[in-house]
Amino acid sequence: MALLTSLTLTPPPTEIVTPLPPTACPDPSIKLGAISASASLLDPPYPLVVGQDPDKRGVDVSFSASVSPTIYTYYTQEPIEECVPGTTASGQYNCTKKGVRGHSEQTGFQCVSHTQSYSECITSASASISLSKESRNWILNELSIRYPEAYLHHPYFSFSGGGCAWSASKDHVQVADPGNWNMLFSGRTSGTPVSGARSFNRASVFSVWLKEVVIIK
Repeated sequence: MALLTSLTLTPPPTEIVTPLPPTACPDPSIKLGAISASASLLDPPYPLVVGQDPDKRGVDVSFSASVSPTIYTYYTQEPIEECVPGTTASGQYNCTKKGVRGHSEQTGFQCVSHTQSYSECITSASASISLSKESRNWILNELSIRYPEAYLHHPYFSFSGGGCAWSASKDHVQVADPGNWNMLFSGRTSGTPVSGARSFNRASVFSVWLKEVVIIK
């Protein structure tokens, strides 16, 4: 007589996936916001000294500065989850991949980037126009020989302004001295939680003209 033996089918063991060691992520980076600043003559393009201008037009000047946001980028290690065949340790299925039931399991790490934007202001600034040294010497020496009454009337003007995006402007500045005028603009930013305060300066030049009369005998 043949003996019947019952066979029990044992399911294959659940595959054990060992997570990879954490990935080394890039260091944080900081992209400083650009400082935009200008010092400019607005009008007129060819100003006369006010002493020779019947309209006393003078000059219109403008100064402005602002800072773009600073961008801080940093990285974090985040786990990678995949659906692998088999059940959890408690015998549960909780995902399906390509029609095969399985369970979610951490298989490694990935670096995920994050960005933070920080605004920045202009905290202090000074703006001025000043007759150049060469023009001052020309007035006091060469010009004074031809015109004994020539002297420096008002060779320096300063201007006040303010605001996070700093600005200052003045119309009809009464420039009475001919020559080259230096527009000087400097200041300092506030900094951000991830960057320090920064200094800036800008300069430009405009000319103020003198009409000379030559008498021919």
